[in-house]
Amino acid sequence: ALLSAFIEQGTAGFRQLWYDYHRGGLDEMALSVDKGRAKITDAIQQLQKVYEAAPMSVLIPLFKDAKLDELVNVYSKAPVSEKESVYETLSGIYPTENTILEKIRQTER
Repeated sequence: ALLSAFIEQGTAGFRQLWYDYHRGGLDEMALSVDKGRAKITDAIQQLQKVYEAAPMSVLIPLFKDAKLDELVNVYSKAPVSEKESVYETLSGIYPTENTILEKIRQTER
C-alpha cells in the first residue's frame, strides 16, 4: 500500500514535498534557519494539497508519524504568524493531534 501510494498520480505532490522538506528545508537550515523553515512551511502547504487530493492515502499518517514531533522543534523559534499558519494547516489535516500541534503554537520561554 505504501509503495502504491508513492507512485500514484494523485499523490505525486507528496514526493515533491518530501524532497522540499528535507533538501530545501532541513538542509537549508544548516545555513539559514529562517530560509530553511520557510521552505518547510511551503512543504506543509503542499501537504494540504495532497490531503485534498487523497485524504485517505497512507502517506498522510506517514507524514504525521515521522514529522510532527520534529515540526515542534523546527517552529520553536519561529515568528508567531508562521506558527499560526502551520498550526492551522496541520490542525485541519490532523484534528486528533491537538496535543502535539498546540506545542507548535507555544512561544519560546
